Amino acid sequence: MDTSASTAKPPKRITEYANSFTDAMDSATPEEFVRLLRQVDQQLFVGFEAYPSVYDKIDTLEKFTTEAAKKIQRAVTGTTSIVIVFSGCGTSGRIAWLSARALNKLIHDLYPENAVADRVVFKYLISGGDEALIVSKELPEDDPVLGAADLQHATQGFDECIFIGITCGMSAPYVAGQIDYAMTMPKCTTALIGFNPIELARDVAVEGWTKTCGEVFRALDAKASADSSDKQPATEKASHACFVLNPVVGPEALTGSSRMKGGSMTQILLESLFVSALSRCIAPACQTLDVSSFLVARDTDSAPVTTRDTVAHVLKLFESAYRDAYMDTRGLAHVVESCGAALSSADGHLYYVGADSEGILGLIDASEMVDTYGARLDEVRAFVQGGWPVCDASEGDLSPKGELFLISWDDFMRNQLPGLTCNDAVVVINPRVNSDVVVQLLQSKAAVSAVFVEHSGGHNTDATVDHFTAAQWPRHCAQIMLTAVPRNLLVAQMLSDFALKLVLNVITTGAN
Repeated sequence: MDTSASTAKPPKRITEYANSFTDAMDSATPEEFVRLLRQVDQQLFVGFEAYPSVYDKIDTLEKFTTEAAKKIQRAVTGTTSIVIVFSGCGTSGRIAWLSARALNKLIHDLYPENAVADRVVFKYLISGGDEALIVSKELPEDDPVLGAADLQHATQGFDECIFIGITCGMSAPYVAGQIDYAMTMPKCTTALIGFNPIELARDVAVEGWTKTCGEVFRALDAKASADSSDKQPATEKASHACFVLNPVVGPEALTGSSRMKGGSMTQILLESLFVSALSRCIAPACQTLDVSSFLVARDTDSAPVTTRDTVAHVLKLFESAYRDAYMDTRGLAHVVESCGAALSSADGHLYYVGADSEGILGLIDASEMVDTYGARLDEVRAFVQGGWPVCDASEGDLSPKGELFLISWDDFMRNQLPGLTCNDAVVVINPRVNSDVVVQLLQSKAAVSAVFVEHSGGHNTDATVDHFTAAQWPRHCAQIMLTAVPRNLLVAQMLSDFALKLVLNVITTGAN
């Protein structure tokens, strides 16, 4: 029997397996469904079978964080400038947007003076440009030459660069082109995020290119292995440090739907690594904060001392947020059931309404419905208080591009609210009492639900805004109480956003 490489079927990537936890999810009740997804998401931290989990990758994560901290420190002290670029296709690019935005805000909080924010800049790239934040654009995902050109443009004008290419299945030519280019850039640290073993990276010819994704990613892995040994000259390591960050999180709840665990682990890695790196820069460079107020929940807790301890500490904060996200299984099941009734109707809709990053997470979740479930373009949508100006999109206001890009609360009140019927569902994220949107929604015919994300201790710092509590909410609601994360922790919003992402994924997956 001929088993040569030319005829052998390539091995199936783990990201394309079916997950045994959800074999019977179609027959599960809403509450059982939430519990099943809780088991699947546990694999974000415990791993899959005997493959390395995120905690098993701690050595690599520590080395990356040390490298990133050194580069950021040089920029913080004013001797250089650095751009940190996250890039991906589809969900990976949208999470890159979310995390780059959150980390830029953190830089501003840590170093209010504009000079530092100008020298340490986080950027995102998404194949297809900012339109792909809302609607899928598949052709650019297969273009490695476009990927390299986009990266070249994003890094112009900076002295140093850290580039992280994200491809959950290790299969995106757009990202492969960027990795290939980044490895040639001077003073560029290059990393790949994906969730398969490197030997399972996609080896399929790419039109108009002489390489495959697998060839590029294995070359990066070889350089990363040389960097971790004594074989690479010190000057080469400093200029072109390379990393492969690929914990195996196992199959998705819905086969191949990397918007779920793939997107969640991407957020965990991007934010854990750079929160950790920034925390290592605080003591010498920031006069108003210390690492305790940055990362530690209680005055009695000890701040992590080493880089390794810091990375592990932040990962554990994310793990705690995962557990808290799934505590209110009954409330979440009610929201799933309400949204499911709307999406099962031929003319029903599901709308998310939220502010700031909470609304952006709604946009991200809604944008994935057409490709994942074949939904109508207008079937699941999201609206953000303030619209595009608060979203920090690279291309600015996309409203002129069409109806699907009208994303502000004003747009919702003008275009959607008057036509709401009993076949529609609306999920309000952290409802605010003085919002006209919430008041009018509660008077509409739609099935209105709420998701609350709250913190232990602390209080709402905006004195002009009162929040409903879960007990006051008159209809279905799910409550996330982040028990280990007081509101005054500087990374509190990132952890809230992570928990909310998990919950929104549950809602739309269960509703469909």
